[in-house]
Amino acid sequence: MEKTRKISINLGIEHLVFIAVFAVILLMTSYVIAIGSDDFSVHGHDYSEIEIKMETGSVQDDYSNPAWNLDEGTGSRAFTIPVTFSKNFSSPPAVIISLKTFDISSSAGIRASVRANDITATGFNAVFSTWSGSVVYYLAADWMAYGQ
Repeated sequence: MEKTRKISINLGIEHLVFIAVFAVILLMTSYVIAIGSDDFSVHGHDYSEIEIKMETGSVQDDYSNPAWNLDEGTGSRAFTIPVTFSKNFSSPPAVIISLKTFDISSSAGIRASVRANDITATGFNAVFSTWSGSVVYYLAADWMAYGQ
């Protein structure tokens, strides 16, 4: 009888994003090597000096903040947290943001979302939202910005 082992790997969003970015860079490098290019140009784009800046972080807040409005009322409600990058990008970066943790009452449906709005070279707004009669006590999200 053959024994099998089950292996579980728990990766956070920052690890998965790092792996994805690394894979894209590896694929770009492999493509340039595969076509034998000495000038590092692919389809008319020069990739000889690509500098990609990346920053990660977390945002969170809860009902103890007097401005928190996601634990009362009905209909669409949003709560905004301004995020400032530690160093400015040269242009607005791409921002990936994802819910990490939540505390939501199960009495009226569990509904929550997060998005990045008003992205500039210096920061963005993380916007937590809920709708209908959901009662949200706490939300946390991880984010990653990348660009030049």
